[in-house]
Formats: sequence, C-alpha cells, structure tokens
Amino acid sequence: MVPGKSTGRLRLSATDLANFLGCRHRTALGMAAASGTLKRPSVDDPGLEALFRRGLDHEAAHAASLKAGGASSVVELGEVKDRLGMGFI
Repeated sequence: MVPGKSTGRLRLSATDLANFLGCRHRTALGMAAASGTLKRPSVDDPGLEALFRRGLDHEAAHAASLKAGGASSVVELGEVKDRLGMGFI
C-alpha cells in the first residue's frame, strides 16, 4: 500500500488484498501508515535481514537460470514498470 506519486491516491497490490482478507485491522494500520497518520514500527532484526537477502539472491539466481535456459518470457518487474511509465514503488 503506497501513496501514488502524482495522484495522491493509494496504490494497492495483491498482497494488500490478501492482507485485507486475512485481517482488516492490518489493512487499517497499513492505510494509516501510508497516509502518514501512523509511523510504521522499525525492526532491527539481523536474522530477518539475512533471510530477506537470501530470498532476493534466490530469485535473482532462478531468473538467471531461466534466462540461461532459453526462456524468452522472463522479464524483470522493474523493466515492466519502466515500460508502463510507472517507475518503481
């Protein structure tokens, strides 16, 4: 859930919908944080950061193996957003 850069309206993702279906309170907290009325808690967890980094490394390696194997439909998400003129979230 992020505020749109030019429209000022919230941009929602599939994850936001899944979160709403799972817990409406979580959605309310996310909307409050996106609007600036609530500050998101900061978490300094080295284990979580390491897990996040491993996930990104895994995704990059998997995408590279698909491209190396000749898959022609592998597109980086950032490339799609750039083509649509959306920029990065």
